[in-house]
Formats: sequence, structure tokens, C-alpha cells
Amino acid sequence: MTLVAVSYEGSNRADGAAAAPLRVTRQPLHWECTLHLESDTLRRVDPIPLILQMLSDIQGLRAHREALYMVLSELFSNSLDHGLLGLDSNLKSTAGGFAEYYALREKRLQDLTQGSIRLAIAHERVGSGGRLTIRVDDSGPGFDVEAHTRPLDVNDGASGRGMALVRTLCEELCYGNGGRTAIASYTWEPS
Repeated sequence: MTLVAVSYEGSNRADGAAAAPLRVTRQPLHWECTLHLESDTLRRVDPIPLILQMLSDIQGLRAHREALYMVLSELFSNSLDHGLLGLDSNLKSTAGGFAEYYALREKRLQDLTQGSIRLAIAHERVGSGGRLTIRVDDSGPGFDVEAHTRPLDVNDGASGRGMALVRTLCEELCYGNGGRTAIASYTWEPS
């Protein structure tokens, strides 16, 4: 294990002026955005860092970055892995299952020629904070939501904990369209 600690108090500006503080305070705004990714883009781009940067820039949600990363990455990964690539999480239950799962994921992703994922994010003011509604739709065959939903306290398997964790982070998580649509509502307060 390696640990590195870096303390930086200088300026990144050529003229030596102090850099602006990172703390961003913004009033909650009303806005929406949609990102539609086709198979050729899905093979090459991870949209989650781009979306997190946008949330920080538009709404100043740096304090919520870790929770939003978990929510966005789980929703997107499930849509891609299970919705479009047809991967079975039961592969992860054996000793070599994780390696097999991710090798198969990479192969199926490279072979993907059809399919799309649409991410839609809407923000509205709620009290002094706001609510992000995150909707992820995929063009895959869908899945039986009830068969794959278990609470964290009874999940002793090698899969399924991500969505249970999303349920604890979000005000609401629901599925529709035969499992092809997931909608999560994340409520935040200023820090």
C-alpha cells in the first residue's frame, strides 16, 4: 500500500496571483440536460466524469460528488452491463468470476454494434437545496426488476449491493419500461 500526501499553497497562475478558492456556492437552479450515447460512443466514452463536472459547474455540488458518483455510475453501469451487454451478475459468485465477468464485459462492449443509452438529468429547487432527477434509459431487452432487488441487510451475494446502496442515497428509485428505465431522485441541502 502506498500513501502520498501533497500540500500545495502556491499559485497556478503565471503572474503569481492566488488561485480562486474551490468552494462554490450557488443558488439552486432549474435546468435539464440529456445525453444520448449510441454503441460506437459507448465503446469509447465514460460519461460519468463529464456529468459530474457539469453538476459541479452548473450547481456547485462538489460536496455531493461521491454520492452522485455512486448513483450515476451504478445506474449507468447496470444499464450498459445488463441492459445492452446482457451480462449475468451470477458470474461474480465464483472465485474467478469477477475476472471472467470483466473480460466478458470488455469483449461484448467491443463487439457492440447496436444499442443506446439515454441519460436525462433535471434539477429543481427544493427548500434551500434541490432535487436531481436522474433518468437512464437503454434500448436493451429489459429485466425482471423484482427478481434482482434485495435490501442491503439481506444481500450476502457477490452482486446487487450497488442498487441497494443507491436506494439508501436517493429519496426514490424506481424502474419502468420492463427494466429498461431507471429513475432516481437525489435531494441535497447546501453544505
